[in-house]
Amino acid sequence: MKPLVLLIIGPTATGKSKIALELAERLSGEIVSADSMLVYRELNIGTNKPSKEELERIPHHMINLISVEESFSVHDYYQGAMKSISNICQRGKLPIVVGGTGLYIRSLLRGMEKTPAPNIILRNKLETEWESGQSEAIYKRLLCMDEKRATTIKPGDKKRIIRALEIIVSKEKHDEGQRGQCVSLDDLGYRKLVIGLTKKRSLLYADINKRVDEMFESGLVKETEKVREKNLSITARQAIGYQEFMKSSKGTKESIIREEIKKHSRQFAKRQWTWFKKENDVKWIDLGDFRDKKSIVSEIMGMIDSA
Repeated sequence: MKPLVLLIIGPTATGKSKIALELAERLSGEIVSADSMLVYRELNIGTNKPSKEELERIPHHMINLISVEESFSVHDYYQGAMKSISNICQRGKLPIVVGGTGLYIRSLLRGMEKTPAPNIILRNKLETEWESGQSEAIYKRLLCMDEKRATTIKPGDKKRIIRALEIIVSKEKHDEGQRGQCVSLDDLGYRKLVIGLTKKRSLLYADINKRVDEMFESGLVKETEKVREKNLSITARQAIGYQEFMKSSKGTKESIIREEIKKHSRQFAKRQWTWFKKENDVKWIDLGDFRDKKSIVSEIMGMIDSA
């Protein structure tokens, strides 16, 4: 029988990590993170990183890999996660991929396009121009160079617009439907079970607000002060819970920053939900249908037995 890979996905604050941890203990599993900010060693409180005790309880992979001064791409994730999954299966354990970074999950489920490596010099230049108020001009540049691709991207989507320009400037052919050398879990001979966790939006937003308050109580401000001393990479600068401090002017009230983090976290959860709804073969679990975490874990274990 083909080795099974369990994936637990969904918006932030749905309790994915806690559920994955209990499943790993019951099923002799190991956790492979699919969270783009957990790769950074210095980002702990604001990323809700598993505690030291949790990391010791169950082996975790794709966590604490690099410094915030280094960039980390989807391709980097794909290579590391696939290697971890292979090693876990070879040792007779169950790989449990858990996280909410949509591109990371999609790279495993669908494989990856063969695209040019990041052009850091061009990206930095375009980032600077964008932040100086030239976003409209940058988007028009993309329209002129590749109108078809530009019309698939919203004018305010800085990340995708800049990446599209990187690809064009590289002068390498980019075919949206062509898969490169990085293939999917299916292609590599794995069975997969994708579990999506969701809950009523009002409850999710309340849990997000509560989590942010707990982060402040746990020392987020002090952690951010240490992070600000470093030269953050482009990817690390995107971390919610830290970017709000970086962008705030001196003397900004902590309460204002706290509310900004809550707002951005809620917006992020909405984007995650929209993204994951587009994925096929996801078995969704509404957390409101279960009385506690134990019953949710039991439900997932039953689904694994039937997979």
